[in-house]
Amino acid sequence: MNEVPHDAAAIARAYTDAVNRRAYAEAAELLAEDVELIFPGGSLGSRAAWLESRSRQHPGELTEEVAAQGVTETDDGAELSGRLVQRWTESGEVASEMAIRIAFTVTDGAITRLEFIPLSA
Repeated sequence: MNEVPHDAAAIARAYTDAVNRRAYAEAAELLAEDVELIFPGGSLGSRAAWLESRSRQHPGELTEEVAAQGVTETDDGAELSGRLVQRWTESGEVASEMAIRIAFTVTDGAITRLEFIPLSA
């Protein structure tokens, strides 16, 4: 990563962009070593655990990306609102979409907590 962002909203955007591009090492640079990541199916407790989980993911029939609709600063970081879009790999057609919110806690320029929150339709 060429330039590390400093404000929480820029860090959230940079992390999301890197994950969307599958540039996981770049995204990991924005995570604290002991980051807490919370997802609907479970949680991870470190940057190394997150990188390991990414290495096991393969696009297969579906790819996914977060389409950010907005990023706002919060008292302890930033919050991204948008949609998780899954596409069929072969055709690129949308397979599913889900409204989401991602809450980022940012401390000293690093993401220390990330919570991925699906929103009801």
